[in-house]
Amino acid sequence: MVGTIGTLLCLGQGINQLRKLASDQEVNMLAFGMVWSMAIVCLTFVGVCVQSFRAARKARQAAEAAGSTAQ
Repeated sequence: MVGTIGTLLCLGQGINQLRKLASDQEVNMLAFGMVWSMAIVCLTFVGVCVQSFRAARKARQAAEAAGSTAQ
């Protein structure tokens, strides 16, 4: 949940900075880079969490199938 919120907030801020950059307004490039880096980190975290939950579900289903076969 935290990773998803972080991703959405960083993407929102990053898109806002991209608009400023496209309209030739002044943008702090360090902040620009950090916001996009944080968005990538949060998105990666969310992806790893989803992958972990999927693997746990597969393992649980495999254990249940093996348990029902043994009975």
